[in-house]
Amino acid sequence: MLDIDSPSEVIAAAVVFARSVTAVTDRVAATTRECTPQHAPVSQLDHQLVASLEWIKSVCARAAATGRADSESSFQKTVRIAEALDAADQHGAQRIAKYAPI
Repeated sequence: MLDIDSPSEVIAAAVVFARSVTAVTDRVAATTRECTPQHAPVSQLDHQLVASLEWIKSVCARAAATGRADSESSFQKTVRIAEALDAADQHGAQRIAKYAPI
């Protein structure tokens, strides 16, 4: 006999995972927004460092947005698959009950 989690257990785990990813990506986005130079750039080195900081912030923001979108997509797919497996299981049980000898 297989030990398979119920669809509601699978969906509940997916909810926890999606919320965790959202919490992390929200924190990454907030942290990158907070990264600002302490003063206006003066020297050429200052300007290069500010440009590097902006690049880092854009990379982190894109990664956070992609991670969140991927998490949402994975969650939606998990729900659809869990519901489809549950429906197939119920259908199979009905077919067996219909043809099983009494």
